[in-house]
Amino acid sequence: MRLAVSRSGAILALASLLQACGGGGSSDGVPGSGSRARVSISATDVSVSATPGEITPVRTVTLTATNPPPAGLYVEGAYSAAGIDTIDFVGNSATQGTLTITFRSPGSMQNGTYPDTVELRVCTEQPCVNQVSGSPLTVRTSYVVSGTGT
Repeated sequence: MRLAVSRSGAILALASLLQACGGGGSSDGVPGSGSRARVSISATDVSVSATPGEITPVRTVTLTATNPPPAGLYVEGAYSAAGIDTIDFVGNSATQGTLTITFRSPGSMQNGTYPDTVELRVCTEQPCVNQVSGSPLTVRTSYVVSGTGT
C-alpha cells in the first residue's frame, strides 16, 4: 500500500506499495474478477497521556487487507494536528501495514486534552477514487498532557 498523507490539504509523505501475491482471481471489485478487497484496523480509538519531561508518546495501529488486488492498494491519510505531530504508514506484507502515530513532545504542550482524528482512505488507484470495502477508516486519538515534569 502507498500512503499519501495530508494535513491542511498538502501531501506530506508516501510509503511503499503493499503488493498482493498473484495467482487465483483478481479481488479488485471488478465484476467477474473474484472477491472484493476489504480493509480493517486494529483500533479505532487511541488514548495516550504524558507529563512534561517524559518521552514523546508513539502508538501503532495495524491495517489489514483481505483479498487485495494483484496491483496492490493505495492508502491516503489525513489528520488533524492538535496533539499529533506526524503519522507514517509502512506496508509490512501483502495484507498488513502499520500506521504509526507520533504525538507532540509533552514538554512543548500546555496541560490539557488534545483530541485528533486520522482518516485513512484505501483505494485501488492513486489518486484515490474507488475506495475498497471498509474504507474510509477513522482513528480517533486523545492525548492528555498533565503535570509539571521533572
